[in-house]
Amino acid sequence: MIALEMSTARKAKALEVGATRVLDPKQCDALAEIRALTGGLGADVSFECIGNKHTAKLAIDAIRKAGKCVLVGIFEEPSEFNFFDLVSTEKQVMGALAYNGEFADVIAFIADGRLDISPLVTGRIGLEGIVSEGFEELVNNKEQNVKIIVSPARL
Repeated sequence: MIALEMSTARKAKALEVGATRVLDPKQCDALAEIRALTGGLGADVSFECIGNKHTAKLAIDAIRKAGKCVLVGIFEEPSEFNFFDLVSTEKQVMGALAYNGEFADVIAFIADGRLDISPLVTGRIGLEGIVSEGFEELVNNKEQNVKIIVSPARL
């Protein structure tokens, strides 16, 4: 599994949770590296989780012919995209929003040990701290945080 990440802390977390390679698109030609790592074919599947018009194009360009790209990020601005790039390569692009039915499978994976989320949890807070210790912490300290768990009572 190849992850693209610019944050030093998140690069380490990606390796902890299963990435075999982590590429920093600011330090290399990520598309060329992905092609090299896949024998020139591209990835079978990509997930775009940022919601940026540039990373969306990269996620689509990174998949092989007839590959699948899942857009998870929330896009705040429109982008220009040449749809012929999809038609001519028979690539599939789909959107995923609001955890439509995924919870049961993920909970089962966590419960039986197939998925260890502990490296991704960088904080645990009570509901009263959701703004200052949650949202503001995530926005202001992106290098140190991945996911902060919020509970009605401090954990």
